[in-house]
Amino acid sequence: MPGTNNSITIREVATKAAVSVGTVSKVLNGGNCKPEIHDRVESAIRELNYQPNPYAQAVRSMKINCIGIIVEARCRENNLWMHDLLLALFEEVSQSKYFTHVMYVDSTAGKFDFNGMAKRVNGIILIGTFEAPFYEAYNRQFDVPTIYYWNECPARNGILVKVEFSNAIRQLFEHFLALGHTRIAMISANNPSDLDKADCWAAIADELLPNYDRGRIRIAASGNDTSQLGYESTRELLERYPDTTAIFYAADNLAIGGISYLRQRKLRFPEDLSLAGFDNTVWAKNVIPALTGIGFDFTELACKLCLTLIGRIEGTDTGKAPVVQMRLERCGSSARISEREQSITPKTRKRTDHETDKKIHVD
Repeated sequence: MPGTNNSITIREVATKAAVSVGTVSKVLNGGNCKPEIHDRVESAIRELNYQPNPYAQAVRSMKINCIGIIVEARCRENNLWMHDLLLALFEEVSQSKYFTHVMYVDSTAGKFDFNGMAKRVNGIILIGTFEAPFYEAYNRQFDVPTIYYWNECPARNGILVKVEFSNAIRQLFEHFLALGHTRIAMISANNPSDLDKADCWAAIADELLPNYDRGRIRIAASGNDTSQLGYESTRELLERYPDTTAIFYAADNLAIGGISYLRQRKLRFPEDLSLAGFDNTVWAKNVIPALTGIGFDFTELACKLCLTLIGRIEGTDTGKAPVVQMRLERCGSSARISEREQSITPKTRKRTDHETDKKIHVD
């Protein structure tokens, strides 16, 4: 290349800047260091007219246009949305010059083996809720742009895609009210994202439904089997509030367990109870009747995650934090409250449940 000097070595640049060879390499590869040291290295590179060998850099770093995707291993068993999001990410990355490297990591483990991924990827997409020890290990091994969505990204060089879900939750509550429901409950798991939804639901309920009984918000006990938590929480909810006419599940997996309990009790939806979920997964769209719910357009989410990350890798991003709006989709699992449900009392519902138990026993 004209105007370059390939005879100058990285060691000579290090000597000129009075730093180590490793520090020069870090600056060349976009790593973090003190601003004054970064400026000294850049100045030495300009003065010596140093031109790094791009082929040698690629060989040393083993980075060959690769986007890493790290998934919290527990998502594989307990989150229906993970498969929808992964498929959308694969499709989006395939339309670029990058390819993907996927790894499942249990963030509760004491030790983490990233299998050399840090040497091969240009950027990382994180999926799931990771524990603090994971981020401590991650930040020691990765120094590449890292993108996450929801409400925080503790990773070094982290980028956050903000999720706006409060408007959709408000629309759902208003939807239930418009259908005549006032005895509305919510069931949530005990994880950060579901607790955020529960807090939002409680604030909206207090505003739209005076004297709302917050006891109708059920936070499931901790556990890995989300469907089982949904089953048990639905049972506990209806034992305490048998007059409930509508239930919002903070995750589709919770709804799976809840629907299993309702079917066991011979309670129909939406005839006896109107239901809504959160995630808008393929399952929610295909259960009969289809589940009213709040969810992502996974193609839109994948597009924003990938384009923002690639823009940061290539230095073309605007620096503006992207936002994904969640939407409410009204389906057959929610309906106008029936005259029977309007007049039902806790005593009536309990008697109905007792008779159902007797019928099940006889059958």
